[in-house]
Amino acid sequence: MSTSYDISVQEPVHGQNDIKNAEEAIKRFREDDDPQTVFFLNFAPEFDGMEDLHVTKYSWATKIEQTVQAQYGKEKERHAIQLSWDRASYRAKLVDYLLRTTPWCIFGVDRVKDAEKHDLTGDYHHDKEVYKGATSDWLQASLPEVPVDRLQVIVKYIAETLALSQGRLQGVQRFAVALSVESENEALNQPGLRTVVLAFDRKAKENQVEVTGTLYEAKVNNKLLHQQKFDQKMLDLGKPLVHEWTLDIAA
Repeated sequence: MSTSYDISVQEPVHGQNDIKNAEEAIKRFREDDDPQTVFFLNFAPEFDGMEDLHVTKYSWATKIEQTVQAQYGKEKERHAIQLSWDRASYRAKLVDYLLRTTPWCIFGVDRVKDAEKHDLTGDYHHDKEVYKGATSDWLQASLPEVPVDRLQVIVKYIAETLALSQGRLQGVQRFAVALSVESENEALNQPGLRTVVLAFDRKAKENQVEVTGTLYEAKVNNKLLHQQKFDQKMLDLGKPLVHEWTLDIAA
């Protein structure tokens, strides 16, 4: 049985300055138009507890953009490709961090992909296949519920964007893919989120890319969640971002 939860009656817990800062952060997000590095998969049909997952993600989205701007908002040349990718990679890192630290998200599974090094040649077609293979392998291993063909849009996007930016970026480029997971126990009604992160560290002098990955899954404790006080305005600010980051791969 679904737990009743109406976010519309939540009490304001942020001042006007907090809301103004959040609005400014999201405004800058739209102006910057960074590469997409966060993908919330819409694969399973609606199930009990899905609203709890939505509220969790809406609250995250606002925090993510505020944190990104706090970290990079004062940098000069904010439209430079390197800074754009720095912000984008940071978003993926924050999705993983928030799932691990949100009080009502209870630990379930934590896995780490051993680092793998792949040779690069600088040829677009060759290197794209390298990125495609590394991405596909980890996503398939981490998301066995999702048919391989449904993941290809993400695999191709990551491979093409990395191949096109070859030689133009420094540091690590990260991508986060999150899947909503139905509760295994109907009585407890604890749906979950599984976040899969891929990190690509290109070694320019070595003509190699080092690929690492993580998988973290947590269950939502709806009792703890429903004890939280959310500000409806902050949730409303985060909701459109989550929709933009959501990829519909349902049959």
